[in-house]
Amino acid sequence: MSSDSTRYFNSLIVLLACVWISSAVAAPGAPLPADIAAGKIGAETWAKVNNNGMRELLVEFHDSDTKVGKLDRALLVKRSERLRSVKTRALAKLGAGDVEIKQNFNHLPMNVMRVRDADALLRLLRQADVKAVYELIRAEPVAANLDLIGQPQAAQLLGQTGVGSTVAVLDTGVNYTTSTFGACTAPGVPAATCKVVAALDTGTDDGSRDDNGHGTAVAGTALSAAPGARIAAVDVCDPTNGCNNVTIIAGIDWAIANQATYNIVAINISLAGGAAYASPCAGSNSYGLETAVANAKAAGILTVAASGNNGYANGVLWPACTPGVVSVGAVYEANTAGCTPGLKDTVACFSNVSDYLSLLTPAGATSFAAPLVAGASAVLAAAYPLETPLARANRMTATGKPVPDNRANGLGYITPRLDMFAALRYPATNPPGNDNFAAANLLTGNTGATLGWNDFASQEIGEPLHAGVAGGTSVWWQWTPAASGTATLDTHGSNFDTLLAVYTGNSVDALTSLAANDDDGISGGVSALSFHADAGTTYRIEIDGKAGASGNLYLNRAFSADAAGTANLSIALSDSPDPVLAGATLTYTFIVSNSGPATAGNVTVSQTLPAGAGFISAGAGCGHAAGVVTCNLGSLAAGLQLSRDVQISLASAGVAESQASVGTTTVDGNPANNSTTASTTVAPAGGDPSGDGDVPLPLWALILLGGGLVGGMLRPAKRERT
Repeated sequence: MSSDSTRYFNSLIVLLACVWISSAVAAPGAPLPADIAAGKIGAETWAKVNNNGMRELLVEFHDSDTKVGKLDRALLVKRSERLRSVKTRALAKLGAGDVEIKQNFNHLPMNVMRVRDADALLRLLRQADVKAVYELIRAEPVAANLDLIGQPQAAQLLGQTGVGSTVAVLDTGVNYTTSTFGACTAPGVPAATCKVVAALDTGTDDGSRDDNGHGTAVAGTALSAAPGARIAAVDVCDPTNGCNNVTIIAGIDWAIANQATYNIVAINISLAGGAAYASPCAGSNSYGLETAVANAKAAGILTVAASGNNGYANGVLWPACTPGVVSVGAVYEANTAGCTPGLKDTVACFSNVSDYLSLLTPAGATSFAAPLVAGASAVLAAAYPLETPLARANRMTATGKPVPDNRANGLGYITPRLDMFAALRYPATNPPGNDNFAAANLLTGNTGATLGWNDFASQEIGEPLHAGVAGGTSVWWQWTPAASGTATLDTHGSNFDTLLAVYTGNSVDALTSLAANDDDGISGGVSALSFHADAGTTYRIEIDGKAGASGNLYLNRAFSADAAGTANLSIALSDSPDPVLAGATLTYTFIVSNSGPATAGNVTVSQTLPAGAGFISAGAGCGHAAGVVTCNLGSLAAGLQLSRDVQISLASAGVAESQASVGTTTVDGNPANNSTTASTTVAPAGGDPSGDGDVPLPLWALILLGGGLVGGMLRPAKRERT
């Protein structure tokens, strides 16, 4: 063969080789080859690599270890070694330079890798140990009412604050030097007060504890729900790539590795991005988070995320859409204008909702709704350390108040609103100890906030309708003030529609109502009232749930003592006999009392007699003129009483009314009890004053009737014939 022929032949071989090679590599715009298993990579991700040159990816490897339970240090090391073996085996089959490991997760079956080109990615995807490949996705910060979620009751009545538990906050970092976190000088320093036990960056270190402020606010919200817990501050927001799935997964990986060291029981992610998902974003749509969350759960950590602030009625953003994540939306903390319905404890117009949304909490943004749940999980973990993350989540969802999405665009989806107090008591169904009137709780002092609940409470036989409204779940207190003054009560902070009432009396079926209120106009159907309380008098206070409502309650008390030098006179008026015969003597008795604190000077009683009354007499210091009896009683010391009798006669039958009032030259702190009225039935003269219609027999008739009865008894009985 000539040299020219040889050169031609060699050129042909090279050309054919190039053609063959070009047929084996991915051409721009080409679809994913058919031999790549379904679900390993999304079509959009493949297109971005093949057409647009995207190179940095998150790679997930197959992991056969599904063991559930917390991992001690030895098991963590063993697991890490096994995962490294799986990753090494997969990458050993690739060509030199095909991939570059950018980040390795020691405790998750994942790596961040940079692929050389689309063909290198195809070779990676064809490895049996590779489960899936994801692109990097960004999530942004999405910008508390503790009473609604029962946190004060959990802390004060049950003593549960999350002591010993840690929440990992995956966010923009935490400025731990503030007083909220114990003014730490470094993570864990000083040990006695510092609430932040660790602080790290999983992306590029931005040189700031929190360059945004969002993470600091989120961590503080978590501690408001769990004041005894601690925070692990994980800055997942890279200055270059933002907050993305890789940095978030790195944060989860760190939490798993350090779970035992800090007792990390919850992860909070108040970040959201991507599209809205009407159903859970499983598989490739989770961008690798599904596996990370499952591994965290297996290690004893519950992952919580904010649903987002777009106002979607049927869609939750990533990562809250991820299977296994407790997704959290928001209800309003108080009535809010500009939204329908816009009422306290209704779904907020900004909150994303779906039929798989896990929980709602009160917050001005879902970023601050989620950490309330993460904090609640820390409290539950401290109270029930042997329970799994799933069990803690079930406690919260099973006991939350059902809240329907009744917004203008709402689809009616019902989501439970967190109730920490109920979750801690679940599944108990015992009524509170002060369910019955006779078991009323004793209130001491004149002011303060008393916490309680009325779940599973009942209504007793003979119990009145409080504020005239049907209830059914009443609880009771009793209070005896040491001084007189004006008492103000309210149920502000209660998380249900209340009825509030105050009585005197010693049995539930014989009470005298002093004051009652259904709604005071404050959002949430809470109640308020005020009344004058007399020193030494026992008052019966009840809170009921309107139409049987129940939940966590507050009884708030304020008291304004009567000023020094102030008296408190009251008057009672009785009549005897009643009924009375026309023309007979009717005696009125009035009793004047002074509950102090000061002596009442120049006490005067004025009693207006019934029309046509004939005055007969009155007690010492009293006189009569023109149908009015006036009594000058002098001074009356605090705690004492004075009484006088007034006698009259009435000529005509009917109903006679008399009014009496008392006054003093001393300031009276409660003039509302300074007057009273007595009403008397007057029977016709010679009639029956008992009013039963029977006419009494004269004496001679009674003698004849008695003689006849005696004679009849003495007469022998006739013997009947047989």
